[in-house]
Amino acid sequence: MEALAGLDAYLDYGLDLGIEILSLYLYCWVYYRRYYDRDAVVFIALLSLFLFVVVITLTLSDFNLASGFALFALLSIISLRSESLAKVKTSYVFGAIALGVINGAAMEDYVFLLMINPTLILGAWGVEGLPLFPEVIRIPVVLEEVPLEDLHRRERIVPLLEHAFAHPVLYYEVEKVSLKKNIPVEFIARIRPAAG
Repeated sequence: MEALAGLDAYLDYGLDLGIEILSLYLYCWVYYRRYYDRDAVVFIALLSLFLFVVVITLTLSDFNLASGFALFALLSIISLRSESLAKVKTSYVFGAIALGVINGAAMEDYVFLLMINPTLILGAWGVEGLPLFPEVIRIPVVLEEVPLEDLHRRERIVPLLEHAFAHPVLYYEVEKVSLKKNIPVEFIARIRPAAG
């Protein structure tokens, strides 16, 4: 009888793994169709699969406080990455983490799993693509001979930046400034791209 119960557990984990792989494939497909970044897809897929295996292993063992700290340490690798990821890419990474943790938790409620996985995948597919906020381009620019006393006056800086881009400037930040005379000032400006 114990062998039969063990077989059921292995079938459950096999089903969890199948759901993880299918959901992860669809999730990575959404990401790749948006960014065409194979390296990031490999990173996302492997991270999710690694987390899936870790969570399955922790679930099989006694999931105690030490296991929670181990999982927390594993998740902290996001801050140790060598390349800085954009905010959207980072959110895809956290989505992959969520897929790995959810599918690796060895839940026996497969209806819930089949409902929650599409939520993450459709979220990745739809939220970024919704036209709620118009696209904005972030552009670095250097302006010569900007009076230092004008840097905090939007009404004086915006026309200079708009003249440089021939587009409305929505926002700007002073990136680098020197107190010496005749040194250019570096800005980061956000403009709305031309329609069409």
